[in-house]
Order: sequence, then structure tokens, then C-alpha cells
Amino acid sequence: MSISDLETSLSELSTNKLKEIEGFIHRLYRDRGEGLVYDDFHGTWSEDDQIALAGRVWDDAE
Repeated sequence: MSISDLETSLSELSTNKLKEIEGFIHRLYRDRGEGLVYDDFHGTWSEDDQIALAGRVWDDAE
């Protein structure tokens, strides 16, 4: 199955089914030890981004 096939299939699913798939994808990231990536209207965000920002905030607070 190609990415194009997946995109076509996903576009036909209900919102509830898409949420189930999103949960599955998040579990895959966790199982693989990869940081989860979030994507919204602000852009993408990973656990590495979160850690880097927390470090900068901590440094500024000291």
C-alpha cells in the first residue's frame, strides 16, 4: 500500500476512526522510543522541542 493509497483511505474515515488511528500511531512512537510529534496551526512540536524549551526556561530562571 502506498502513501497515496493510505491518504485516500484515511480521507474516507469518520472523525472517530481517525482518532483511533491517531492513538495507534502515538502508541507506535512510544513503543519505538521515539518522541511524539504534535502538529497544529502553530506548526509541529516534538518531545525534543519540549525538552529544549524547558532547559532554556530553567536556565533563564536561575
